[in-house]
Amino acid sequence: MSAHKPTAEAKGNLDKWKRNRDYKAGGQFVKAIKSGDTALHSCGVCQEEYNSMVATLRQAGAL
Repeated sequence: MSAHKPTAEAKGNLDKWKRNRDYKAGGQFVKAIKSGDTALHSCGVCQEEYNSMVATLRQAGAL
């Protein structure tokens, strides 16, 4: 088990995503995930959070 702690920036990114509820098919996270863009990782969202976002988007039917 990794002791990875999200940075403040990552927490902000995740909070912003949750606030925006970016589930729409045209949303920036959906576009990035569909295109295989890894910028979400490099902007500070850790793999675990990314996987959580993907799972939530799939549940919401956006992916």
